[in-house]
Amino acid sequence: MKERKKRAMTLMEIMIVIAIIGIISGVVGYKMRGGLDKGRAFKTIQNIRKVYDIFCLEMDEKEIKTIGKDKDQMKAKVETCLKNSGLVRNPEGCLVDGWGEPFALSVENKELKMISSKYEGYCDDHRQPKNYPWEEGTKPEQGKGQPPDGSN
Repeated sequence: MKERKKRAMTLMEIMIVIAIIGIISGVVGYKMRGGLDKGRAFKTIQNIRKVYDIFCLEMDEKEIKTIGKDKDQMKAKVETCLKNSGLVRNPEGCLVDGWGEPFALSVENKELKMISSKYEGYCDDHRQPKNYPWEEGTKPEQGKGQPPDGSN
């Protein structure tokens, strides 16, 4: 019987394989980037809605008036409200957006407003509406339990 010699891969073949892997990973990475931003935007709006709903349930109008304009005091009051509600495991984690940036908190018209500059930039870049819970058409009382568009 004749023995066959095992032939090793040449340097050129290895370089071609590495180039193909690089091209494929570049395409996959580019496609994933949009998905990651979409996920961060989703996490941001879910945190905003969660904190907004809990804050509306836990605080009454008199307490909201006493919060004041001091950002540190406002953040502490919201954290205390979240901790006391028992509905959130990690209150500090709810006060940051999907990109890890803290929300800008304010109280206007007896409502807590949490704004994320990264989320607003994402919505502007992708021409999507900002779905804040305090905006018209997204409040829970509108439609009495039905979705904002009135469909079931």
